[in-house]
Amino acid sequence: MRMNVRGVKKATAKGHVYYYHRKTGIRITEPFGSAAFVKRVEELNGDAPTKARPAHGTLGAMFAAYQAAPEFTGLADLTKRDYRKMIDGLSALSGLQTKDIDAAFLIQVRDKAFAKHGWRFANYTVDVLRIAFKWGKPRNHCKTNPALDVPHLRRPREMPKRNRAWSDAEVRAVLDASKGGVRVAVALGAFAGMRLGDARRLLWSARQAGWLTWTQSKTGDAVSVPELRDLTAVLDAADKTGVHMVARSRKRPIASKPDGDYTDDGFRASFMRVVNRLRADGKVGLGLTFHGLRATAATNLANAGCDADMIASITGHRSNSMVRKYTEGADKRRRAKASIEKLERQTNAERKTKG
Repeated sequence: MRMNVRGVKKATAKGHVYYYHRKTGIRITEPFGSAAFVKRVEELNGDAPTKARPAHGTLGAMFAAYQAAPEFTGLADLTKRDYRKMIDGLSALSGLQTKDIDAAFLIQVRDKAFAKHGWRFANYTVDVLRIAFKWGKPRNHCKTNPALDVPHLRRPREMPKRNRAWSDAEVRAVLDASKGGVRVAVALGAFAGMRLGDARRLLWSARQAGWLTWTQSKTGDAVSVPELRDLTAVLDAADKTGVHMVARSRKRPIASKPDGDYTDDGFRASFMRVVNRLRADGKVGLGLTFHGLRATAATNLANAGCDADMIASITGHRSNSMVRKYTEGADKRRRAKASIEKLERQTNAERKTKG
């Protein structure tokens, strides 16, 4: 197909043809020659018709202003993407005046989100509304924050806990069944409490004298963690010919696109193939997620007697409340064990007295 579109360049890599916007360097993923392709090019050229700006005092105006503010632009890329998804889902309400929005109305919004997308999506919608109204109130976009009076829906009893901690046997099973970058990433998650996004960007240069040091993409905080012996064994055995720890044999980060942009999708596909195979063989249970490895690391630290501040120094959490959320089960088990031991000591003392 012959097609002349201003501002587009073509590149070929490994037999595949890719198209890029010449000025910005952004890859155009829409099918070449389609209306969507032309529209995307026009947007990047600045030729697409601009939408009318929402009137001040509307929900749409507040959302637009919030997304342009440093409180939003300074968030991690993944967080911004999730917030935008929620805001886009509320676009039908953009024309509403914020003064006319109350808690009763937002409860209806929450319940519709629940009916369409489920419990977790509904609660996240409430969270984003709370954040936006909180930001907008001191900037005269709204008078109150009605989302504060909208309660979260309780998790259905039959729903398994999200991102649960892995058992030691599950960690070992996945490590034994994995290879390459997947094995390294699982070890970084289990033994250093690292997020997936940080693990797949980690360079070998971050490893110095038995320590790993990196900057968290979510918070921007620096974290230094001494290598646990199990992590050292995995890293020592890994291929180090590339610059990234989590890499395919082609020496590029997992899920690296031809244009150099990285996504989590390729890793998750490889990771889930291993997990699903092990689950089919009965070697791991339901509900294993990579993020659950952070709960695993925190739980193991709690079981070892570490307090919330000590655990946060490893996981990089700013809030001890988040640490407690991860370690609640471990804390309960530790208190239960201490209670039984105390009861046994008391019982033994009474028996000696009677004897």
